[in-house]
Amino acid sequence: MLKKVLSNAEIECLGSEIINHYFRGEQYNREWVDIDSLVQTYLGLQVVYVNIKEKNEDRVAFLADGKTTIRIMEYGKIRDVCYPENTIVLDRFYLNARENDKRRFILAHEAGHYILNRAKGLRAKAAFRTTPFGYQDVKFDVIADTCNLDEVQANRIAAVLLMPEGLVNQEMIQIFGRDTLPLYGGEHVAMDDQERLNQMCSHLQVSYSALLNRLKELGRVEWRPYEELLENLFSKEKVDYEPW
Repeated sequence: MLKKVLSNAEIECLGSEIINHYFRGEQYNREWVDIDSLVQTYLGLQVVYVNIKEKNEDRVAFLADGKTTIRIMEYGKIRDVCYPENTIVLDRFYLNARENDKRRFILAHEAGHYILNRAKGLRAKAAFRTTPFGYQDVKFDVIADTCNLDEVQANRIAAVLLMPEGLVNQEMIQIFGRDTLPLYGGEHVAMDDQERLNQMCSHLQVSYSALLNRLKELGRVEWRPYEELLENLFSKEKVDYEPW
C-alpha cells in the first residue's frame, strides 16, 4: 500500500527527479524554471484563467477533479462550472505582469497537488488555493485551508520545482560568492544581502519570502545573533562630530 503522507525528504527527492528529468539530465544552465512549460507540456495539465467568484473570496485557484464545481463569472453572468479532471484553474487577476511571481508559485502549488496525488496512488482530488492576500481580516476558514497538511506539502513541492537545489546553489555562488546567507536574530538580513536576495529573486522569478523560506529548507542560512548585525551596522561608518 502506498504512503498517504510523504516526508519532506521524499518530497525533495520527488521534485528533484521531476526537474532533472524535465531538464533531461543537463546541468542547470538557465536562471529560472519555466513552470508554465513544465506544467502544461511536461506534466500535460490544462491551465485556464477565469474570473473566480466563489463565496469565499480568498479562493484564487483550483485543481479540478472532474466532479466538483467552481463558481466563475463569464460574459457578465455567474455560473458553476465543472472542469475536466486535473485542470488547473487560476484567477485572471494573476495574468497581471506585476503578479507574475505569485502566479508562478500558485501554478506550481496546484501542480504540486497533482504530483502528490500521483505519488500517493490517489485519484484526482479537488483542491482550492486559498490565500489571505489583501487588506481584509483573515478568516478562520482561510487559516484552515492554508494550514492543512495537503496545502503545506503542495507548497513544499512548489518550492522544489521553482527553486531546485542545484539552481539555488548556482545562484548563491554567482550572486553571493558563497553558499550560505547570514540570518541575524532569526529573521533579519543585512542590507547588502537584501540587495543580493532581490537580485536572486529577479533571476528565479520568485518572491522574496518564498526564496528566504527555500534557503531555510535547504540549510543555506547561518544563524547569527542580532547583536552582530548591529555591531557591523554601526562600525561601518563612524563620524566625528565637532563640538559646537
